[in-house]
Amino acid sequence: MLKKLLPFILFIGLLTSSKAQEVSHWMISKGFENVQTLSRNDTLFISYENRVHRYEVAAIKEILNTLPIPDGTNTLVIFPKYQNLPTVQLIIPTSLDQYLSKITLKTDLWSSTGFGETVSENQSTFKADLSIGPWIYGTQIGNYDDPIKIELDLAPTLHLQLAKGLKLTGQLLVPVINNYSDNGIRPGILTLEQSVKLPFNTYATASFGQYNPRRYGARLHAMTYTKDGQWGLGTTLGYTQPSSISGELTYDFYENRATHIARVNASWRWLEQDLILSGSFGTFLYQDLGVKVEARRQFKEAQIAVFLQKTSIRENAGFSLFLPIPTKKYSSIKQFRVRTARHLRYRYRFRGQTYGGEEMQPFYDIVLKLTELNPAFLYNKIFE
Repeated sequence: MLKKLLPFILFIGLLTSSKAQEVSHWMISKGFENVQTLSRNDTLFISYENRVHRYEVAAIKEILNTLPIPDGTNTLVIFPKYQNLPTVQLIIPTSLDQYLSKITLKTDLWSSTGFGETVSENQSTFKADLSIGPWIYGTQIGNYDDPIKIELDLAPTLHLQLAKGLKLTGQLLVPVINNYSDNGIRPGILTLEQSVKLPFNTYATASFGQYNPRRYGARLHAMTYTKDGQWGLGTTLGYTQPSSISGELTYDFYENRATHIARVNASWRWLEQDLILSGSFGTFLYQDLGVKVEARRQFKEAQIAVFLQKTSIRENAGFSLFLPIPTKKYSSIKQFRVRTARHLRYRYRFRGQTYGGEEMQPFYDIVLKLTELNPAFLYNKIFE
C-alpha cells in the first residue's frame, strides 16, 4: 500500500515545492532580499527583507495586493525581517479579512513549523548600499547679529550587512552650512552593530565604534515588549571616550573624559492613535543623572515628538522630527546601490548650548525599526 502511495506523495511534494518557488521568484523580481517561502497545506509562509520600499507598510501592501497566490491557499503567514532577523508575524487570510487577521511580535510559527530552516534566497550579505541625505547636527536661535545658527552636512552613508544581524555603517560628513566651527569634510558615524531577537519578545542591538558628537565607545540597547507591543521595558548601557576625528573638543570639562551610561527605559503605546509615551531614567552621554519623558506620534512614515528632560547638568525641552525624503521606492541591489536617505532627522532643544541629556546612538537599530513594524501600527495602516 505504501509503495502505491509513494509516487502520489512525491508528486504532492514536488507540486508544493513548485508553488513556493514561483512565489520566491516573484518576491526576488520585486527586489526583496533574504527571501524564504514554504507552502504547506492551505498556508503560504513568506519571509523577506525590504530594502526597496521606503515605507514598510508599502512593502506589505504590495505583497498582499499583487502576490501570485497559489490555488488552494487560504492563509498567508508573513515575517518581515531586519538584518535577516524575523521581527513580527502577520497571519492574514487571502480574503484580506481584517477581523480574522492577527499581527504579533510572537513569531512562534517561525520555529514550530520548521519554516526558519528553509533556504534563504537573494541574500543581502556583502551588498553595499550608499544613502545620501542631509544631516543636521545642531541648530540654535542666536543673537541679533547671528539670529539662526545651524550645522548642516551632506551625509553619504554606507550600509553593509556582514552576517545575520551584523551590520557595518560608515558615514562621511560634507559641510553645507556650518555656523559653529571651521570643520571641513570629516568622518561621521562609523559603527559595527549586532542585532538579535531573543525569547520573551526581547530585541537588542550591541554596537561599537565612532558616534556623534565626537565620541567613540560601545553601547547596548535592549527592550522587552508584551506580545502586542503595547508595553515595553528595557535598558541602555554604554561606555564612551572622547574622539577628535569628527572635530576638535570644545568643552574639556564635559567632553574630554570617559563616561559610563546606564539607563532604564519604559514605553506605552496608545494603539488606536499610534502614540508612544516613553520615559528614561539614569545616566546620559556625559554621565549626568536624570530623567527624560517623551510623547511621539506616528503619521504614516513621519514621526513628531516633544520631550522634557532634567539631569544633574540642567533641565531642557524640545521637539524632534522624523520626516521621509523622496523617493518612495528604490532600485533593487545587485552588489552596489546609491539612493537617497530614507528620512531626515531633526531635533531642536530650547537650550542648545548644554551637554545635559545627550544620547549616544548608532545610525539605526532593531528597537527603532520596531516603531515601523509594531503590530498595532501595521494593523492600523494595512487596513485603513
